[in-house]
Amino acid sequence: MEDADPGWEELRKEARKIEGDLDVKLSSYAKLGGMLAHGGYDNGSGDGLGGDGSWKSMEMEIESLLEKLLDINDAMSRCVAGATTTTSVTQKLARHRDILHEFTQEFRRTRGNISSMREHAELLTSVRNDISEYKASGSLSPGPRILRERGAIHQINVKLDEVINQAQSNKGALAAQRSTFTEIQSKLRQLGDRFPIIRELLGSIKRKRSKDTYILSAVIAACTIFLIVYWISNNFRSVEVKYLKGSRF
Repeated sequence: MEDADPGWEELRKEARKIEGDLDVKLSSYAKLGGMLAHGGYDNGSGDGLGGDGSWKSMEMEIESLLEKLLDINDAMSRCVAGATTTTSVTQKLARHRDILHEFTQEFRRTRGNISSMREHAELLTSVRNDISEYKASGSLSPGPRILRERGAIHQINVKLDEVINQAQSNKGALAAQRSTFTEIQSKLRQLGDRFPIIRELLGSIKRKRSKDTYILSAVIAACTIFLIVYWISNNFRSVEVKYLKGSRF
């Protein structure tokens, strides 16, 4: 497949466009995290940048763009696997995969930071409201216990977010490894088609491996049968000796 292939070039053009959109969206998303870190959280109706509506909308847009970019990368991988490729095309595909991986990791990291900061801000707001209510009611004794319970719940939520983020990272790594193995298998198949001697060599290795497996299985089976016969023979001799001793008496 040459670089001028219409399908390949169209996919690359769309991938570059989505990568540009993602770069802009992730920059805005990171700015939102910076605002939250400096106390810019707005828990109101969602009119500001830190509002619930704007925050959720931005997150959903980034997730949608990442899914589209992943689909395009898969389509480019199929395009490469189904045709004769050059080193340049393979390198370009690898670069697009690296960009997708970097964007995904950056989004997950920023989302985790924003979630933690929002939870922290909501916890502080809730604590202030509880303290105000206790002061107004004249009952301050339950305050420390409730604060400890809220703190414990917050810590549990943070740990759960860390576990989920780690699981998502592992999933991305496994997907990247699967793509790599698929590409290697495609390359081996192409080499086998180009050079029959390599295909014959791979076939010989596979046949030899199967032959070795059969031989090993036969040896194990023979040893097992021998042990069973030996055990039965010993038991039979023991019974015979006991019978002879009994008959003498």
